Amino acid sequence: MKQFNLQGTELTARFSPHIDEVKDIIIRRGDITLAVSSLRRFARGFIRNFIQDLVSTIDIDELNNITESEDIKDNIFLKRLDGRLLRYESSRGELLISTVCPFANFFATITEETFLNEYIKAFKNEGIIHPFCIVHQIIREELLARISKGPLFTHPVLIGTRNMITGALAISKNNLSLINISEVDFKKILNDYACVFLIL
Repeated sequence: MKQFNLQGTELTARFSPHIDEVKDIIIRRGDITLAVSSLRRFARGFIRNFIQDLVSTIDIDELNNITESEDIKDNIFLKRLDGRLLRYESSRGELLISTVCPFANFFATITEETFLNEYIKAFKNEGIIHPFCIVHQIIREELLARISKGPLFTHPVLIGTRNMITGALAISKNNLSLINISEVDFKKILNDYACVFLIL
């Protein structure tokens, strides 16, 4: 198993000032659907600012090289959000593997599992290892909804996550069934990285 990589990404630094706001949503909780709606509202504003700031700071030649048919793995916005991504082809789409968890350094700030358990039950996704994985997935969804892959709408399906501190794994068997990889082989992949998601 590889050593834990807690270096973070650009998302880590940009998210840090908002940690208390997001923790308040998670801990205050109430109805899980309303809490997730609040997280999605936060993510929309966060991603809007993230893209605006990124466009104003990146090299103009890098922007000019973006095309509508660009491979999603090369999209500069996703790379800045998730860091280095590995790519595998699957029968259903592109399988992307995050080598870094942008939120791992924040995991210790939320230790209770009620929100996580309620989310898994309500949204039928047992591939989540920590509440911040929910936040990350929502942010990723909001970003990918704003970038094109040719004429197609792009959607990430989270298959599994790993706690980069403890090494614990969480896998969505339902989402795993979308790709032609056995659970044993998938665990071998996930054991070395942070999370795996499918781009549809």
